[in-house]
Amino acid sequence: MRSPASSRQKLQPSPIAGVLMQMRTAILALLLVGLFINILQLTGTLYMLQVYDRVLASQNEATLLALTILAIGLVAIYAILEGCRTAALIGIGRVIDRVVASRVFDALFRAAALNKGGVGVQPLRDLEQIRNFVATHGITSTLDVPWIPVFIGILYILHPAFGVFGLVCVALFAALAVTQALLATRRLRQASNINVQAYAFAEASVRNAEVAEAMGMHSGVWRRWQERHLAMLGQQEQASRVAGGFAASLKFLQLALTGILGLGLGALLVLEQQITPGAMIVATMILGRAVAPTTQVVGLWQQMTAALASHRRLCDFLDTVPAEMERMPLPPPKGELTVEGLVLGRPGQELIIRGVSFALEPGESLAVIGPSAAGKSTLARGLLGIWPPLSGSARLDGADISRIQRVQIGPHIGYLPQDVELFEGTISENIARLGEVDPKLVVRSAQEAGLHDLILHLPDGYDTVLGPAGAGLSPGQRQRIGLARALYGSPRLVILDEPNSNLDTEGEAALSRALAVLREKKVTCVVITHRASVLAAVDKILILRAGQAEAFGRREEILPRLTRPAQQPAARAITSVSSLG
Repeated sequence: MRSPASSRQKLQPSPIAGVLMQMRTAILALLLVGLFINILQLTGTLYMLQVYDRVLASQNEATLLALTILAIGLVAIYAILEGCRTAALIGIGRVIDRVVASRVFDALFRAAALNKGGVGVQPLRDLEQIRNFVATHGITSTLDVPWIPVFIGILYILHPAFGVFGLVCVALFAALAVTQALLATRRLRQASNINVQAYAFAEASVRNAEVAEAMGMHSGVWRRWQERHLAMLGQQEQASRVAGGFAASLKFLQLALTGILGLGLGALLVLEQQITPGAMIVATMILGRAVAPTTQVVGLWQQMTAALASHRRLCDFLDTVPAEMERMPLPPPKGELTVEGLVLGRPGQELIIRGVSFALEPGESLAVIGPSAAGKSTLARGLLGIWPPLSGSARLDGADISRIQRVQIGPHIGYLPQDVELFEGTISENIARLGEVDPKLVVRSAQEAGLHDLILHLPDGYDTVLGPAGAGLSPGQRQRIGLARALYGSPRLVILDEPNSNLDTEGEAALSRALAVLREKKVTCVVITHRASVLAAVDKILILRAGQAEAFGRREEILPRLTRPAQQPAARAITSVSSLG
């Protein structure tokens, strides 16, 4: 039974197919240009025919000069058309990249946010593979295939026997191509998919190289990668053996049919005085042009199979992350956060958040506490709208935050994740969220995060260039830059996930001052923490246990209950917070 994803793929064209359909006029023009290119490739053959039949027979030098000038002109036109077709194919590849790349890039980010991991940047590699196939001569051969009947028709005009012989040759080459496809395509596709898995494993291993080296896991990592790599090589070698055998067969047929039998047929017809020697040579060369597209397709089958496999993977990936709908822009939010019966989890897996409800007025702050694996970080993703709810809702000023376009809501959201990742670029660019750097806003955010003086002591201050993932900074420095990034602009909802996990005493003090600034600005704030020191700076407390709200209320109501021995579940929650602090 087909999955819903595959059913949708059948009903809707892929993004690349959609781009090609929109450019169908240009593609039809290229198809017509291909006809002229194929005909003009016969210029040398026709020139030879005229020299044999006219010039040598008449001994007319003027005719030879005229034919030579005409042939050179036609060859020049051929070269111009070929260059224009190549440029047009490169342009089509560029259009595909420009239209589809943004969709793929957006889907990559959303898939990572939804924890649909394991794909890495492979969809971008697949798009590159498709673009390269379209932009190079890989697609040129397919554009030439429709004109095979034209050459068969010309052969038939020269002599019906040539027409029949040409048709038989094309049928044999086509049968060879189809047989190769049936025997080799599946192996090539499997090799491509295994290779993708091997590279994904290698990327994940490199990210964990420090742990692997420290604990002597290098050999185990190598063994697991090599298993995938050897499996890929096995499939690829089998496909290459099949392709090699067919390539040899193809070469034999090409030489035997077009080089020997075709010429022998022409010689026989000349002996029977049914055609001239010039027609014999022309027919032989036209026969070569008739079978050329088929032989080129067979020769390019591996690249074509790789492009088709990339297209299939890309379509499957995009189908799992539907494009965001265009929605009417909403006014800037005030910060009223309402959570009603929120249920979160991955489809088909156990629920993580089960029916959590609470409300915050604009400017109120909330601390979310609880033991490990209680669902605190998952709740943060739900409040941000990154994970769409399976049931219930999280609303900002009455609007379901998961349904607001990220480009609209993003500037009004501040988020500090548990694991802070910084981007390559300057510190100021990271604080400004990789947008246009407003020096006043950058400095203000850094001051609010207690980071300004620390940045000034760096070699280039705010212009200090960071390496990948913020290389060169300590975890605490990265966390504080992440806090400044969350405060940048004028966010109305700020969510901080373990904001003090890597902070020292000075960093803790800076965090407390930042929370006080948010309170003064009446910014709604949600702090997920294991440390009891943060509780004094919030208005309300939510205790999570096993994905459910165990207690929620104002700080002065919850704190006494937490410290009371009689309240065993709540006491255990705050004890775990204190002990981990």
